Amino acid sequence: MQPSDFAIQAVLLAKGGDTEALDRFLTEHPKVIHEKVMVAQMLQQAAGLGNLQMLELLLRREAELNHDVRSLSVTRAIDSALLDNQPDAVRFLLAKGADVNDSELFGQPYSSVLTSAIMLDKLEMVKILVEAGARLDTLDNCLQTPICWARNKPAIAAYLRSQGAIEPHEVPNYEQILALVRKPPLLDWMESKGAEVQELDGFEPGDPPSLVMLCLQEDFSCLFTHGLSDAPMRVPAGGEAYQYAELAILIEDSIWDESTWQRPEFRWAVEWMQRIARHPFENDTWLGGKWTIISNEDPPQPLSEFTQMTCWLLLGEKDPLARAELPDGKSVCFYTLMPIHTAERDLALREGLVALLERFAEQDVSVQLDPDRPSVV
Repeated sequence: MQPSDFAIQAVLLAKGGDTEALDRFLTEHPKVIHEKVMVAQMLQQAAGLGNLQMLELLLRREAELNHDVRSLSVTRAIDSALLDNQPDAVRFLLAKGADVNDSELFGQPYSSVLTSAIMLDKLEMVKILVEAGARLDTLDNCLQTPICWARNKPAIAAYLRSQGAIEPHEVPNYEQILALVRKPPLLDWMESKGAEVQELDGFEPGDPPSLVMLCLQEDFSCLFTHGLSDAPMRVPAGGEAYQYAELAILIEDSIWDESTWQRPEFRWAVEWMQRIARHPFENDTWLGGKWTIISNEDPPQPLSEFTQMTCWLLLGEKDPLARAELPDGKSVCFYTLMPIHTAERDLALREGLVALLERFAEQDVSVQLDPDRPSVV
């Protein structure tokens, strides 16, 4: 049996919450503690369960508490404790040396875990992190200070202001920082593929901020979100490849232009795109793996008065816009959105996605947006 197999067993023991069994197992297989990814997963499981005894065990065995999230693609223990609402575990990890200011930008540290606590509206967690030294006066990679993320959370906003939180323009050297900021990496990546990108006017960014962009390119054209991938979604173990995502709707550029999306008969598609972008953060979840279906109520109702389709099919990593590998190491999965009928949803749920895609292929149906498309079922 290979060491990686032992490590998998150790992760399963951590997931089960049996500290004594895990202790015995690590004693019998001491090399497991050197497998960074698996150790990070054990810490993640223990923190999510609020199992302080197990956390103490792992740290006593010199588990790395502040691993590089991007290199291991595993959520840090303190983030897991936050997401699973384990305040005692958050306090414990901070006392053991977990970095509350875990990132650095523009030469100043900032706290991404604090941003998550604010966005999830967890006032108790916010207080714990601020008391532990989370910075309230530095910019994150969205050029926001923590108070910006609390605009629709009055209790948290009031607390942050009482602790000295400041607006972005109040940050020292703010104007100089703005002058130095390059175009966001995702937009750089799109343009490196030969795309002409522009912001779609007339749509509010939303909360969390997510702009809708119009991309015109020789091979394909689309609408896509920009900002959804600024923060990771909460994904289950094994789903780390999908924690950063953006949405896309493929369009026919000979028919659509920017003014199209201001008309009610097409505007609904953009509004749904923004609604889906908010969904994982409002509900502490993710968009699923390779594919998922989102229905408009149950039983499904039309997505708009301008279409008979009732659901959205989300296809992850589908060509031509599959995944963006950014220079900072972030891997962003694109989900292509396609409106579908209730009968088509039922076929996919009953027989699997392949059955539905085969029907589309048989009837030469494109994933490009077509509000008038008839059902293939």
